[in-house]
Amino acid sequence: KIMGLELKGLPYTETTILAATKFPFHEHISGLSNVNYVWSNWGTYSLLRLPGIWRCSLYPDTGETIDQAITSESINEKLSRIVPDQKDFRVIEVRPYKIHQRILDKYVHGRVVFAGDAAHLNSPSGGMGMNGGIHDGWCLSEKLKDIFLDGLPLTRLGLYSDQRQKIAENEILKNAHKNRSRMQERNKKFRETELARLKKIASDPKSAREFLMKSSMIKSLREAEGNTH
Repeated sequence: KIMGLELKGLPYTETTILAATKFPFHEHISGLSNVNYVWSNWGTYSLLRLPGIWRCSLYPDTGETIDQAITSESINEKLSRIVPDQKDFRVIEVRPYKIHQRILDKYVHGRVVFAGDAAHLNSPSGGMGMNGGIHDGWCLSEKLKDIFLDGLPLTRLGLYSDQRQKIAENEILKNAHKNRSRMQERNKKFRETELARLKKIASDPKSAREFLMKSSMIKSLREAEGNTH
């Protein structure tokens, strides 16, 4: 805002309710990983494990206002759908937030360089924004080395902007949107078909590696490194 720049794009319509809790979900749900995206009969949610706490991303029920959805009664009721017969989920924080899909038209403005969430915003589904931000930093550090250690001109930053902005548009935003859309899908047949597709990929080492190289954006990072002119 200070520089008069615009993150072009739009917010998604729904509001996510983030509930942080000390409840040990891993002791009550077998096969739980540290990052979990879950389809259920009543909706979708995610569980992210951090040291000492779990972060639960929930959504208001149909017809439920945001003010109603953030009450302790509503949060506990939703969490009890995940782990029935539990009453005290030891919730320590509740915070509603909007998800956006936005991007700057370029990442370099004079001597000011943008990276991560300052350059692009997207759905957190799949960790594309976080991973992409790390890759932004990696790419930028190489360009700064070129300038300060190897004596290349400041215009070298333009290559950083070209490389990372294209990846944000073609990989980060698009794949984050696909991840979000998949999680928002309520059609049971679609869910079954998509789950079967992912299981088939996971069962084949070659396909699984290709999928992970793309979803982790290592593939796009390497492709961008090849664009040095």
